[in-house]
Amino acid sequence: MSNLYNSYNLYAAPMEKLNILSLYYNMSNPKSKKPNYKFNLLNNLNYNTYAKLAVFPEGKIGFVAIKKIPPHTNPFVLTNNQNILYDFVELEISEIQHLPHSLKELIHPFLCLETQTYFIPFFGLNTMNFIMYIRFSKSAFEVNLTYDETNLESELIHFKTTRIISKCEELIAPGTGFKFNITKIRSSFKTEEIPTKKRLLLENLSNIFCKIGPTTIPTITGSGVIAVTNIPSDTNPFINTNDACYIYNSVNLSKQTIDNLSNKEVKKIVNDFICPDEKFMYSIPYLGFNSLNVSFFLNHSNKPNLSVVSDKCEYMGFRTNRPILAGEELFINYGDYHDSFTELMSFQKAHYSCEFMIPK
Repeated sequence: MSNLYNSYNLYAAPMEKLNILSLYYNMSNPKSKKPNYKFNLLNNLNYNTYAKLAVFPEGKIGFVAIKKIPPHTNPFVLTNNQNILYDFVELEISEIQHLPHSLKELIHPFLCLETQTYFIPFFGLNTMNFIMYIRFSKSAFEVNLTYDETNLESELIHFKTTRIISKCEELIAPGTGFKFNITKIRSSFKTEEIPTKKRLLLENLSNIFCKIGPTTIPTITGSGVIAVTNIPSDTNPFINTNDACYIYNSVNLSKQTIDNLSNKEVKKIVNDFICPDEKFMYSIPYLGFNSLNVSFFLNHSNKPNLSVVSDKCEYMGFRTNRPILAGEELFINYGDYHDSFTELMSFQKAHYSCEFMIPK
């Protein structure tokens, strides 16, 4: 990541489950052998990137294959927030009735038909990866994915292909929403904590101000960040998204290395998301583009409704500079973003190693 992220098209770069446990082992054990981050990243960009998020003509967002995908393959390898197990909270339907309709639409895939309750990640939806935008269908003729029951734990979901999927074909999951391992999730609940967790989750949900959606810019087709509710002035629209002091671990790859990627669709993903720095180096998130949050899909405007603020704890700080209405697109000025990004990267490099941002 170097200058700015162009969200004219919404891409997803699924990555292989590579050395994640050994990565954290190496972070905490200095004497252990260091993973080859560059090799791992290139291997996944070249061979294990199967799908991207795209905007369809009817204004819906879903996943399409960027190359032929074999049967019995997980097309979202390392998409589920790097194999992190979500801490779910169970809510009754009555407990979300006060939420805006646009937000209830986002939550709908988390409704479990078996229990008629919602199983929602505790930190809210904007902390999740983009698998929440997958399309579900009851039609056996449309569905080309199935649930991988061997991996279905409390992690959000594991899919695998039921047949060969052609390039540009949409990936469609069965049913009307995610399938959960109810017994395992409920067994992790501590009864005395449930009321507090419910209250905090509902607070988190009330702070979801935006989602990924088709851009409102009339001259382009692609994605943008759309308000799902009215947002007051001087408000951070990415609460519970950017304020976790999360550092994006990145690997620097040269322009020549990017040009030599085997799949031109992957090259397009890289070039649409990332601009090279003055030395023509691309700083690529090690865990892939699905490790990014919704704020990275902001489009540019010379009259932005968001200001970029310097906040060393947040990855990048934003505040609304006027009230924003539900349905409006959120914009930043890429020039302001670039200046703040440069300042932030200087701060991070002073506290983290340059090759890979592991705390010194």
